[in-house]
Amino acid sequence: MEKRFGKKLSQLIDAQKLDRRKVAEQAGISQSYLYKIEHEYFRPPKPVIENLARLLGLSYDELVSDTEFAQPIKTYRKVPKAEAYLEAKFVETPES
Repeated sequence: MEKRFGKKLSQLIDAQKLDRRKVAEQAGISQSYLYKIEHEYFRPPKPVIENLARLLGLSYDELVSDTEFAQPIKTYRKVPKAEAYLEAKFVETPES
């Protein structure tokens, strides 16, 4: 069963009896940012997850395994006609 990333992170911090202020500081983020990650306010960028994993003695893959973060983020392909339209409408061209 898939765990929520924030909950897994919180459980790992608790299990290692780590001080959240120190975890945040060593990961290069604020305590409020760490709180927001733990409480699922947003998905942190990969470098932040890598820092947190390192602090917990894990690899990135170990930290995200069995969570929703183990799945890649969907990306959308570019739409050439829309890009051309937007460029024509909003990109300034030098006057002759």
